[in-house]
Amino acid sequence: MMAPIAVSFLLAWGSVEWYSDGSFLPGHRREIQLLSLHNFKLSDTFFTYQGYLAQNDGAVDDTCYFEFGLWDASSGGNQMGITQTVPSVDVDKGYFTVELNGSGEFGSNAFTGDARYLGIVVQCPDDRSPVSLGRVALTAAPYALYALGAPWSGLTGVPAASGDVEGTYPDLTVTGLQGRPVANIAPTSDQMLRWSGSAWEPTTQNLPPVAVLQADPSVLYLGETTTGTVTLSLTLSYDPEGSTLTYAFDPTGQALGTPDFGTNPTMTTVYSITGDHLAAGWVRDTGGEFSIARTLVSVYRFGSTTVDSAGDVGPWASLAVVDGCPVIAYLDATNDELKYVHADDATGSSWGTPVTVDGAGEVPFYSSRSVALVVVEGCPAIAYYDHANARLKYVRAVDSAGSSWGTPITVVSGNLRIWISLTMVEGQPAISYLDFYSQRLMYVRADDAVGSSWRTPITVDHVGDVGKYASMAVVGDRPAIAYKDNTHTGDLKYVCAADATGASWGTPITVDSAGNVGNWLSMAVVNGRPAIAYDDLTTVNYNLKYAYADDATGASWGTPATVESAGHVGHWASLAMVDGRPAIAHRDGGNQALLFTTPRQD
Repeated sequence: MMAPIAVSFLLAWGSVEWYSDGSFLPGHRREIQLLSLHNFKLSDTFFTYQGYLAQNDGAVDDTCYFEFGLWDASSGGNQMGITQTVPSVDVDKGYFTVELNGSGEFGSNAFTGDARYLGIVVQCPDDRSPVSLGRVALTAAPYALYALGAPWSGLTGVPAASGDVEGTYPDLTVTGLQGRPVANIAPTSDQMLRWSGSAWEPTTQNLPPVAVLQADPSVLYLGETTTGTVTLSLTLSYDPEGSTLTYAFDPTGQALGTPDFGTNPTMTTVYSITGDHLAAGWVRDTGGEFSIARTLVSVYRFGSTTVDSAGDVGPWASLAVVDGCPVIAYLDATNDELKYVHADDATGSSWGTPVTVDGAGEVPFYSSRSVALVVVEGCPAIAYYDHANARLKYVRAVDSAGSSWGTPITVVSGNLRIWISLTMVEGQPAISYLDFYSQRLMYVRADDAVGSSWRTPITVDHVGDVGKYASMAVVGDRPAIAYKDNTHTGDLKYVCAADATGASWGTPITVDSAGNVGNWLSMAVVNGRPAIAYDDLTTVNYNLKYAYADDATGASWGTPATVESAGHVGHWASLAMVDGRPAIAHRDGGNQALLFTTPRQD
């Protein structure tokens, strides 16, 4: 039989001694010291017990058996839950650690704020039987678990509700927000609080509408005194929540104050002042939310620069762009020479010295346009009528600047081929012209990309006295020709091919019939639409005019504008896009000068 062993459990208030069989034995003892007692995480129900176990003043270094029970009294009383057994606890030099209540052994009401006591029983290998160490009063550490779910009835010193909250804990009502009242209205799904002016009230969120403003056209090229019409449209605007919109416009973007809203999503406005106008458009929904969009409207007027005035120059002027700068091919009637001049800059504000392209004989025929200039495979090329030899000819420069030229080739021989226009159609040069003796508007296209050989010409129009001043451009993906119908007083007409190569042609339409119009005309594509510059010979002082289509195909046309009226201007007009804007090369017959006219904002 083993000798009796005294066991002592040390707490904050002292120690207690037992025999190993449960009776007291002075002088021999086993003691346990409570080092700490705490929970690991407030979200868990377990807590950790750490202690120090000694026997006969020496630390225990062994594996021992422990039992733990939770009680509501230091002796007697009621046990909470069941006893938790920890059969193998490593005691290292007296120190040990166990986790308790990990599976809720002490029950759901283990910690309610009332006093709790932990009963401990231990048996090490040299003990005959388990030894009870009595009960330990639990300190505050495990009660952190209780704070997670403590009922209001278990708390004392709860403050009264105040400020934006009314009622008694836990039954509280929020009656205000930042000192302002909250309306007693139950919200529905997806609503939010909004200040009504007197209270916070639930309301459905109102997203602002989306404004999209468009201008058609966005660029105007005005004559000397004319105005231009632009349609501002908000039709692409929308409200994310589908409410009805109202609209407001400011054509110049300079209006002050709140605009007037209406139900029309478009507005037609007239511009007469040159410059860039940042037009504005507003959209507003039924909830009062609104947004604004802006778009740029640019307004120009044409102005002229003298390119050459040395002699009688400027007939049959033909304008193109080479290496980013405008160039002009024209007749020097004083010397019977075909000439070519290159601008010094992209805008054509200054010009270089003209060079002679062909001066052999009576070239070209003076009484009609017999010169047409275009860039072919990176080099300027000219179609013209050689009157002395009765041939429609074509010549291409050997460099991009046009400083030297190749040998002219004959496209069509015999008869009189006048009112010549040259352009690129499906990657190959093509020429429109008037066959003077048969009064037919004709079209011919090269067989290759540089114009070294040509196909057989076809007839475009032959009804009446047609084809005078013919000018060709590619509109969309099809060649089109503007020309004068001289059957009556003189109408400006337009016809578009039925296919991309010009193998067949549509029905001509009338662009202008107000007087003797359509003279010395030239057509180009401006901002995606066909445009025509021409001379109006109705009055004694000839006027240079400009017509612009209403659509991309030229099916309808707007009212023509007078570009210049000072002197006998507009002869042999040639229209091209220069530096992003339409430009016109033409002759001032009164001063026998070559002029260059562009839209300006000064």
